[in-house]
Amino acid sequence: MSSGLGQADVLWVRTDWLKKLGLSEPKTMDDVQKIAEAFVKQDPDGNGKPDTYGLGATKDIFGFFGALEGFFNGYHAYPNIWVKTGDGKLAYGSVQPETKAALQKLQDMYKGGLIDKEFGTKDATKVKDAANAGKLGLFYGYFWNAGWLLDGKKADAAMDWKPIALPSVDAEPAKAQVPFAIGTYYVVKKDAKHPEAAVKLLNFDLEKLWGKTAEPEVYNADKSGNAVFEYALLYGEAPRKNLDAHLNVVKALSANDPAALNAEEKSYYDKIVSYRGGDVNFWDSEKMYGPEGSLAVIEGYAKDGAHLDDAFYGAPTQGMTDNNATLGKLQLEAFTRIVMGGSIDAFDQFVGQWNSLGGKAITDEVNAWQASQ
Repeated sequence: MSSGLGQADVLWVRTDWLKKLGLSEPKTMDDVQKIAEAFVKQDPDGNGKPDTYGLGATKDIFGFFGALEGFFNGYHAYPNIWVKTGDGKLAYGSVQPETKAALQKLQDMYKGGLIDKEFGTKDATKVKDAANAGKLGLFYGYFWNAGWLLDGKKADAAMDWKPIALPSVDAEPAKAQVPFAIGTYYVVKKDAKHPEAAVKLLNFDLEKLWGKTAEPEVYNADKSGNAVFEYALLYGEAPRKNLDAHLNVVKALSANDPAALNAEEKSYYDKIVSYRGGDVNFWDSEKMYGPEGSLAVIEGYAKDGAHLDDAFYGAPTQGMTDNNATLGKLQLEAFTRIVMGGSIDAFDQFVGQWNSLGGKAITDEVNAWQASQ
């Protein structure tokens, strides 16, 4: 298990560009488009060249940095997760009418030059490079994306980014989609002599990373920055670990007293104190765990109910096992063509193909699962 909420999007905005152009933070999807246009046409980097982009987008369309789940959510569309329809049935978000509307808007923005014309060839790392090079002003992504922006901040002290809750297209607040949080299942052979060893290993992992005897400098990342935790034989994390760490750190900062923090939380506290004392190397900790950081935005989703969980949380169905790879490729190709100027009617063709190539069968399986609960 990981944190599903931790994989919800926030909107990252270059606030120094907003201030330079006299713009307010975006509250609506119209604001997002207007700000993106200003970032392209009003020379926010001041070099006199038309070399900046409004909205970052990765060739994968969905993911963790420069991905567009949050954009779609602003149109009440929920691609890649299962949602409840008005009749109580479950339906796949990618094939709903709201997704078509979001794709139409992305196409408009692409035609207007607000999205990199070459986005279809650029992965998340390329989007990150554009942001750090001072060529990008908006992108959707995860709470920890601030860590990928640190190089840009070091290179340009004036650069500043702020995480913002998802804007909506209308009066109905946007809900951030939350994927199913279990990505891995560990299986123990039924006649294993010590099946409890798996649980002991997992408990050890959790304890040494985040428990009372935690040693994050040993088990999280070493002095060279290598992610040691990725090599754990069994790995998981408490769903609210990062959100609770944020709340505890903010409380400690307010009281100027870190005594109640665990080892991991104390490291964030120390980094934020160092950043506030002038060490730019820890700017990203402030932007994640500080009082106005990305985790504060996500905690707001939790408190306000501004999130939508994947409605299907069973084991993968046979249809998913057989067809998801094909359906995922079909979706990426169709969505990319539409964004880059193809007919919006191609969406309806995509829906028909999705159903005929296994989507309808999967939908039936998912609803059979729901009926069995």
